[in-house]
Amino acid sequence: MDWRNNWKMQAENCYAQAVVCLGRAELDQAKHYGEKAIELYERVRIETLQDAAPTRMQIFGIYLPDIMHEDVVKKKLGL
Repeated sequence: MDWRNNWKMQAENCYAQAVVCLGRAELDQAKHYGEKAIELYERVRIETLQDAAPTRMQIFGIYLPDIMHEDVVKKKLGL
């Protein structure tokens, strides 16, 4: 597995964890995981639709949007 794909998977995990934390009203934790997801997506440098496609459809019971990048995370989590 290449480093970009690894960072992308980590970003997806952080996004899903942030959504789980939001559901539990753990706002500080949600913000922490959301910011980490944004940082990881910025490292990946999403440039194409193929880059933006999530590696998985669901993580921790959370369905990922069809397109994932730092701006999606910001909008979905209100960051």
